[in-house]
Amino acid sequence: MAAVRAAGSNRTNPSGVKMADIVFVALTIALFVILGLVVRAVERL
Repeated sequence: MAAVRAAGSNRTNPSGVKMADIVFVALTIALFVILGLVVRAVERL
């Protein structure tokens, strides 16, 4: 995550993606991963 922040601060992304969008996507992916782990844990009970 630190590498992504460094790359975002050093140069402008040619595709015009904002840093907030990158963080939002990362949090969304993390949320789905956590939900998947919770579902697996519940199924094991």
